[in-house]
Amino acid sequence: MNHRVANSLTLVSVLLRRSERGVTEPAAIAALRAAAARVDGVSRLHRHLYALSGQGSVDLTDLLPVLCRDIGDTLALDVRLHPAVAPFPMPAQLAADVAMILNELAINAMKHAYDWRSGTLRVSAMLEADGVVLTVRDDGPGLPDGFVPEAAGGLGMRLVLGVVERHGGTLSADTDGGAVFRIGLPATSADR
Repeated sequence: MNHRVANSLTLVSVLLRRSERGVTEPAAIAALRAAAARVDGVSRLHRHLYALSGQGSVDLTDLLPVLCRDIGDTLALDVRLHPAVAPFPMPAQLAADVAMILNELAINAMKHAYDWRSGTLRVSAMLEADGVVLTVRDDGPGLPDGFVPEAAGGLGMRLVLGVVERHGGTLSADTDGGAVFRIGLPATSADR
Protein backbone atom coordinates (compact mmCIF):
# COMPACT_ATOMS: atom_id res chain seq x y z
CA MET A 1 0.00 0.00 0.00
CA ASN A 2 2.82 2.43 0.85
CA HIS A 3 4.30 1.95 -2.62
CA ARG A 4 0.97 2.79 -4.29
CA VAL A 5 0.54 5.96 -2.26
CA ALA A 6 4.09 7.09 -3.01
CA ASN A 7 3.68 6.41 -6.73
CA SER A 8 0.35 8.23 -6.86
CA LEU A 9 1.75 11.31 -5.15
CA THR A 10 4.72 11.36 -7.51
CA LEU A 11 2.41 11.09 -10.51
CA VAL A 12 0.25 14.00 -9.33
CA SER A 13 3.33 16.17 -8.76
CA VAL A 14 4.72 15.39 -12.22
CA LEU A 15 1.37 16.14 -13.88
CA LEU A 16 1.12 19.49 -12.09
CA ARG A 17 4.64 20.45 -13.14
CA ARG A 18 3.98 19.41 -16.75
CA SER A 19 0.75 21.42 -16.77
CA GLU A 20 2.81 24.54 -16.16
CA ARG A 21 4.58 24.28 -19.54
CA GLY A 22 1.87 25.81 -21.73
CA VAL A 23 0.62 28.34 -19.17
CA THR A 24 1.54 32.01 -19.54
CA GLU A 25 -0.65 33.60 -16.85
CA PRO A 26 1.59 34.33 -13.81
CA ALA A 27 -1.18 33.60 -11.28
CA ALA A 28 -1.89 30.22 -12.88
CA ILE A 29 1.81 29.35 -12.93
CA ALA A 30 2.10 30.28 -9.23
CA ALA A 31 -0.97 28.19 -8.38
CA LEU A 32 0.41 25.14 -10.23
CA ARG A 33 3.80 25.52 -8.54
CA ALA A 34 2.18 25.84 -5.12
CA ALA A 35 -0.02 22.79 -5.75
CA ALA A 36 2.98 20.72 -6.87
CA ALA A 37 4.97 21.87 -3.84
CA ARG A 38 2.12 20.87 -1.52
CA VAL A 39 1.90 17.43 -3.11
CA ASP A 40 5.68 17.07 -2.76
CA GLY A 41 5.35 18.06 0.89
CA VAL A 42 2.66 15.44 1.49
CA SER A 43 4.85 12.88 -0.27
CA ARG A 44 7.85 13.72 1.93
CA LEU A 45 5.71 13.64 5.05
CA HIS A 46 4.23 10.30 4.03
CA ARG A 47 7.71 8.85 3.46
CA HIS A 48 9.02 10.07 6.82
CA LEU A 49 5.99 8.94 8.79
CA TYR A 50 5.94 5.57 7.08
CA ALA A 51 9.58 5.08 8.06
CA LEU A 52 8.66 6.00 11.64
CA SER A 53 5.43 3.99 11.72
CA GLY A 54 5.03 1.85 14.77
CA GLN A 55 6.73 4.40 16.97
CA GLY A 56 4.46 6.15 19.44
CA SER A 57 6.50 9.32 19.32
CA VAL A 58 8.94 11.13 17.08
CA ASP A 59 11.86 13.20 18.33
CA LEU A 60 11.99 16.71 16.92
CA THR A 61 15.80 16.53 16.84
CA ASP A 62 15.56 13.66 14.36
CA LEU A 63 12.73 15.10 12.28
CA LEU A 64 13.66 18.75 11.73
CA PRO A 65 17.04 18.29 10.01
CA VAL A 66 15.53 15.79 7.56
CA LEU A 67 12.53 18.01 6.83
CA CYS A 68 14.72 21.08 6.32
CA ARG A 69 16.96 19.20 3.89
CA ASP A 70 14.00 17.77 1.95
CA ILE A 71 12.18 21.09 1.73
CA GLY A 72 15.38 22.77 0.58
CA ASP A 73 15.93 20.14 -2.11
CA THR A 74 12.33 20.23 -3.34
CA LEU A 75 11.86 24.00 -3.39
CA ALA A 76 15.46 25.02 -4.21
CA LEU A 77 15.62 26.93 -0.94
CA ASP A 78 18.62 27.25 1.33
CA VAL A 79 16.95 25.99 4.52
CA ARG A 80 19.09 26.46 7.61
CA LEU A 81 18.30 24.94 10.99
CA HIS A 82 19.57 27.13 13.86
CA PRO A 83 20.34 26.16 16.54
CA ALA A 84 20.07 22.43 16.95
CA VAL A 85 17.15 21.64 19.20
CA ALA A 86 17.43 19.57 22.38
CA PRO A 87 15.66 16.20 22.35
CA PHE A 88 11.91 16.72 22.26
CA PRO A 89 9.76 13.61 21.77
CA MET A 90 6.28 14.33 20.46
CA PRO A 91 3.30 12.26 19.35
CA ALA A 92 3.52 11.18 15.71
CA GLN A 93 0.44 13.28 14.79
CA LEU A 94 2.01 16.42 16.24
CA ALA A 95 5.23 15.65 14.33
CA ALA A 96 3.19 15.36 11.13
CA ASP A 97 1.56 18.70 11.87
CA VAL A 98 4.93 20.37 12.55
CA ALA A 99 6.11 19.06 9.17
CA MET A 100 3.01 20.44 7.47
CA ILE A 101 3.47 23.86 9.12
CA LEU A 102 7.10 24.02 8.02
CA ASN A 103 6.21 22.96 4.48
CA GLU A 104 3.40 25.54 4.16
CA LEU A 105 5.56 28.39 5.48
CA ALA A 106 8.32 27.39 3.04
CA ILE A 107 5.84 27.44 0.15
CA ASN A 108 4.60 30.86 1.27
CA ALA A 109 8.19 32.14 1.33
CA MET A 110 8.77 30.86 -2.21
CA LYS A 111 5.58 32.56 -3.43
CA HIS A 112 5.70 35.84 -1.57
CA ALA A 113 9.33 36.49 -0.59
CA TYR A 114 11.19 34.99 -3.54
CA ASP A 115 8.66 34.82 -6.40
CA TRP A 116 9.67 31.17 -6.98
CA ARG A 117 13.39 32.01 -7.14
CA SER A 118 15.84 30.70 -4.59
CA GLY A 119 16.29 32.29 -1.18
CA THR A 120 17.13 31.46 2.41
CA LEU A 121 14.77 30.14 5.06
CA ARG A 122 15.93 29.98 8.67
CA VAL A 123 14.25 27.52 11.02
CA SER A 124 14.74 27.23 14.75
CA ALA A 125 13.01 25.27 17.46
CA MET A 126 13.48 26.32 21.04
CA LEU A 127 12.32 24.30 23.99
CA GLU A 128 10.47 26.24 26.63
CA ALA A 129 8.96 25.10 29.92
CA ASP A 130 5.50 24.71 28.41
CA GLY A 131 6.44 23.35 24.96
CA VAL A 132 8.33 24.22 21.82
CA VAL A 133 8.50 27.42 19.75
CA LEU A 134 9.14 26.90 16.06
CA THR A 135 10.42 30.03 14.28
CA VAL A 136 10.51 30.28 10.49
CA ARG A 137 12.01 33.37 8.86
CA ASP A 138 12.85 34.36 5.32
CA ASP A 139 15.04 37.22 4.09
CA GLY A 140 12.52 38.62 1.63
CA PRO A 141 10.77 42.01 1.73
CA GLY A 142 8.70 41.16 4.81
CA LEU A 143 4.99 41.05 5.43
CA PRO A 144 2.54 43.62 4.11
CA ASP A 145 1.61 46.44 6.49
CA GLY A 146 -1.18 45.33 8.79
CA PHE A 147 -0.71 41.62 8.04
CA VAL A 148 -2.68 39.46 10.45
CA PRO A 149 -2.43 35.68 10.00
CA GLU A 150 -6.05 35.17 11.04
CA ALA A 151 -7.22 37.48 8.24
CA ALA A 152 -4.98 35.99 5.53
CA GLY A 153 -6.96 34.38 2.74
CA GLY A 154 -4.36 31.93 1.41
CA LEU A 155 -4.74 28.19 1.75
CA GLY A 156 -1.30 27.74 3.32
CA MET A 157 -1.91 30.22 6.14
CA ARG A 158 -5.37 28.78 6.79
CA LEU A 159 -3.82 25.29 7.08
CA VAL A 160 -1.17 26.56 9.49
CA LEU A 161 -3.78 28.37 11.61
CA GLY A 162 -5.99 25.29 11.72
CA VAL A 163 -3.17 23.09 12.99
CA VAL A 164 -2.05 25.65 15.58
CA GLU A 165 -5.60 26.07 16.87
CA ARG A 166 -6.22 22.32 17.00
CA HIS A 167 -3.20 21.90 19.27
CA GLY A 168 -4.03 24.91 21.45
CA GLY A 169 -0.93 26.72 20.23
CA THR A 170 -0.07 30.26 19.26
CA LEU A 171 0.97 31.93 15.99
CA SER A 172 2.56 35.34 15.59
CA ALA A 173 3.91 37.05 12.50
CA ASP A 174 6.05 40.13 12.02
CA THR A 175 8.74 41.64 9.83
CA ASP A 176 12.35 41.63 10.99
CA GLY A 177 14.71 41.49 8.01
CA GLY A 178 11.98 39.45 6.24
CA ALA A 179 8.84 37.63 7.31
CA VAL A 180 9.06 35.93 10.70
CA PHE A 181 6.52 33.39 11.95
CA ARG A 182 6.59 31.99 15.49
CA ILE A 183 4.50 28.96 16.34
CA GLY A 184 4.17 27.88 19.96
CA LEU A 185 2.99 24.34 20.59
CA PRO A 186 2.33 22.98 24.09
CA ALA A 187 4.41 20.04 25.29
CA THR A 188 1.20 18.19 26.14
CA SER A 189 -0.39 19.06 22.82
CA ALA A 190 -3.22 16.84 21.75
CA ASP A 191 -5.89 17.20 19.12
CA ARG A 192 -8.76 19.16 20.59
